[in-house]
Amino acid sequence: MYTKILVPIDGSKIALKAAGHAINMAKQMNAELVILYVAPETEDTRTRKQLFGDAALEEEIAKFSELFGKSYIKEVERICSTKDVKMHTMIIRGKPGPKIIEEAKKEDIDLIVMGRKSEMTETMQLGPAARYVAEHSKCPVLIITLSAPDFC
Repeated sequence: MYTKILVPIDGSKIALKAAGHAINMAKQMNAELVILYVAPETEDTRTRKQLFGDAALEEEIAKFSELFGKSYIKEVERICSTKDVKMHTMIIRGKPGPKIIEEAKKEDIDLIVMGRKSEMTETMQLGPAARYVAEHSKCPVLIITLSAPDFC
């Protein structure tokens, strides 16, 4: 039985579908959900300079990404409130795969439920974050496909 389920979200349809599955599981098991949005950033300084040019622009883009995450989290919170599921949310910055694993350890997560890939990585079997999590997680990982049924 799972008591704490982590749901990483990225703003995609597949992430919302994964959240729906996790919400249903949490309701059935009386588990708590941890909804995590990772505002992506690159750790490679040279790439950051090429992409952004200056720190002020990079910070503005990061703030926009966090605002996007907050608005997406509100939709998941709305669904959870209708299902009477306990949850808390987090927004952090970093590389999604490693940050998901880091937070799973910190939060003592029993199960990670996430989408297979975002719409931006159609040519890949698994997106980079899902692949990283599947390869590095110490707890079970349930990967939801776009063709899976909707629960919310």
